[in-house]
Amino acid sequence: MDEAFNADREANKEKKPAFKRLLLLPKIDKTLRKIMIHEEFLHMQGCLHLFNWLVQMPDGTYPN
Repeated sequence: MDEAFNADREANKEKKPAFKRLLLLPKIDKTLRKIMIHEEFLHMQGCLHLFNWLVQMPDGTYPN
């Protein structure tokens, strides 16, 4: 998640398409639908990672 986030921010700063998070979304969605993952996600500061995914990009736009 962090790698995709960082890659998208760098691409956005360079005025290139930022789509790494979009490509990773189906895999993350599938993983987070598993009940046993929920507690682990919260212990790993998952909400902070989720926030980073949704935060405004350097050019003022929001991710897809």
